[in-house]
Amino acid sequence: MENSNTNKYVKNYKYDVENPSIYEAKKLRTLIGKASKSVPSTLYQLTCLRTLDLSRAYYIDIDSPALEVLPSEVNRLLHLRYLDLSNTRLKELRETVRSLVNLQTLKLNYCYNLCKLPEGIGELSNLRHLEVEGTHFLNYYPQGGIEILRHLRTLSKFVVSDGSSKGFVIGELENLNFLKGRLDIRGLRHVKSGNEAKLVELQKKKNIRDLELNFGYDNGGENEDVSSEEEMIMEDVLENLEQHKESLEELVILNYVGFMLPPTWMLSVEDSVLSNIIHLDLY
Repeated sequence: MENSNTNKYVKNYKYDVENPSIYEAKKLRTLIGKASKSVPSTLYQLTCLRTLDLSRAYYIDIDSPALEVLPSEVNRLLHLRYLDLSNTRLKELRETVRSLVNLQTLKLNYCYNLCKLPEGIGELSNLRHLEVEGTHFLNYYPQGGIEILRHLRTLSKFVVSDGSSKGFVIGELENLNFLKGRLDIRGLRHVKSGNEAKLVELQKKKNIRDLELNFGYDNGGENEDVSSEEEMIMEDVLENLEQHKESLEELVILNYVGFMLPPTWMLSVEDSVLSNIIHLDLY
């Protein structure tokens, strides 16, 4: 039997990424790295990598080492399919990440410091899963990006822009009809009208099981000066976010300021979106 260190089809390795011996395995396909603040530049010599996991387990002490910067040399890993950076201390992803055109899964869950995604994320044409659970400081997605990824299956959070030129408007969800599982839409207070909300076409997203609609008003507007006009706009927005009637199982509506609740699409006796709901939370 060939030694695993000389076999040109070496598949897996789990080790401290600062150990130089792993970089001798030029045909390595999978690398699961232990916690480290940085990644040696020699890592990017492993150009056959398909899977790179530099995440830190969520239960590890917050003061333990965790990745802080992903070097720009990551763009050399052109065959990468899976990149897990969850629970690290990254503040942003370098623009060079958009060169990973074969990437299918990008996991950034519980990167609490993360506040920016690459402007050219739409260039990741094969991306199917973008996981960003627990990224509390990620308050906008760059324009001209995610709406291009029409084959995206997983988008755990979508943030509506506050109107600045750099952020998303809700209509950019329109063509993402392959989304499945959980979708959290935040910042609905920034939607300008019911017609704008209607562009999302949630009814066409047949595989969404768990939907959260977060309008973003503090305590439902109790601590804010919300005009009656704004309240009516939010009523119209909610009215035009009707979901697919057969797939939805969990629905959460948060921080909503309109007087009209529930919307009419919840009230239909014969054809209600609530027919398969097992969890409903109006907060």
